[in-house]
Amino acid sequence: NAELQIGSTGDYVALIRGNIGSTGMNGDYVLDVRTLPTTNVNFPNLRVTSLDDIATPGLRTGDPLTVHYEVTNAGSLGTGAGNWVDRIVLSVNDLYGDSDDLQLAVVPHAGALAPAGSYTVNQPVMLPDGLPGNFHIIVYTDSANAVDEILQEGDNTLATSVPFSVQL
Repeated sequence: NAELQIGSTGDYVALIRGNIGSTGMNGDYVLDVRTLPTTNVNFPNLRVTSLDDIATPGLRTGDPLTVHYEVTNAGSLGTGAGNWVDRIVLSVNDLYGDSDDLQLAVVPHAGALAPAGSYTVNQPVMLPDGLPGNFHIIVYTDSANAVDEILQEGDNTLATSVPFSVQL
């Protein structure tokens, strides 16, 4: 994932190459390339802009809780795609995608978002049985990349700012 911040006007071209680090023909040749004029940098950019910390005292394994978050299109172009999914995971750290993530919910979203458009979600989830510890909730919007955000796919996650405790 990469995000390029362009701070001045001018003519730019973004070259996006997939399969970097692959072996065989995929590693030797540029087979999957898009060249995009960026004179007017107009891309959608979905971001989880808020995620409430879990402040419920005395949580136990198997307990229900509600995850409240907001997603905003921070880009300068509408999303185009009207359907995508947000993924909610439980994690011992605040990093999405490593081996400790446990999926709690997949939340479908229907409806395109204009620039600065947003939606809020209050999603009930169940804590897993028999798994005590200190955890973060992480939300990953557009987790299947249904919205083509061009160079801005790398900012689609947000974790709770402080861990919360779960007892047996």
